[in-house]
Amino acid sequence: MPHHNQYFNDQSGKLNPNVLIGAGPVLEAEIDIPSALSDYLKQEKKRIPKPIKGWVLIDTGATRTAIDERTIKKLKVPSVGTTSVTTARGKKTCNLYPCKLRFTSTAIPSMDLTRATGVNLARQSVVNRPIIALLGRDVLSKVVFVYNGPGSHFSISF
Repeated sequence: MPHHNQYFNDQSGKLNPNVLIGAGPVLEAEIDIPSALSDYLKQEKKRIPKPIKGWVLIDTGATRTAIDERTIKKLKVPSVGTTSVTTARGKKTCNLYPCKLRFTSTAIPSMDLTRATGVNLARQSVVNRPIIALLGRDVLSKVVFVYNGPGSHFSISF
């Protein structure tokens, strides 16, 4: 079972819960086109877009994994339907997209998602890099996730 620990240190190198509070449980990742689309484009000898890098925030409040809609549109991935979501501002209809999440600098395996919710994450960033996805309970239901606030780290095992 692949496992990843993420520790949060302050500028002096000490573990600091406030750094974890500020950043949240984030993983470096890339959003890519789904494997099936990549295979099709290769077969047709068409250009394959480069994945887009950013942060994935682990969000226990999200029922389904959400991806930044602007990011997935840059990859020219078509919507495969819609879903109704409830946000702090009320109900909203959102597009669904297939995509691949690749977690860079970890042993966590990449995953193809058949239906990630397209949302606007434009104003979300950590350490000057955008948050490109929210890892929801659809994925968290398959992992062990431990948030250790006093220890200034989190662990996730797939």
